[in-house]
Amino acid sequence: MNALLAALSLIILLFGGWGAGYLLLPREKSFADIVAHSWLLGAIFISMTFAIMGTILSGSQLLAAVSILSIIPGFVAFRKMVVQKPPLLSWPRPHGLLEWALFAGVLCECIFLLKFAWTRSLGWDGLMVWETKARIAFYNG
Repeated sequence: MNALLAALSLIILLFGGWGAGYLLLPREKSFADIVAHSWLLGAIFISMTFAIMGTILSGSQLLAAVSILSIIPGFVAFRKMVVQKPPLLSWPRPHGLLEWALFAGVLCECIFLLKFAWTRSLGWDGLMVWETKARIAFYNG
């Protein structure tokens, strides 16, 4: 069950971050740029939403509000994308030893996070954003 929740949370984070990136940033050309910006903007958006909504709500209401507010930018961007024809995506390949080493490091980190989320019950927020925020959410019920 924890792995399912971690996967759903990751999808919400990436979808909301993709929407925010699609609406705010110039169009990226590569799939790797889109995923990186989605991850970063999704984490920022969820953190800000937790901070703002945490002053009003707590517990499951807070989680539901943050989840709903996090997917709204994705739906707005998807609707805008359907109207406009998006450009084709490209996938850049690493060039040189340093880029391959960085690629391997990021890949190992992702595998480690997935394995850790699969076996531990720290939650997606504690593993992928900040453990402190996970503790605050736990103490708020």
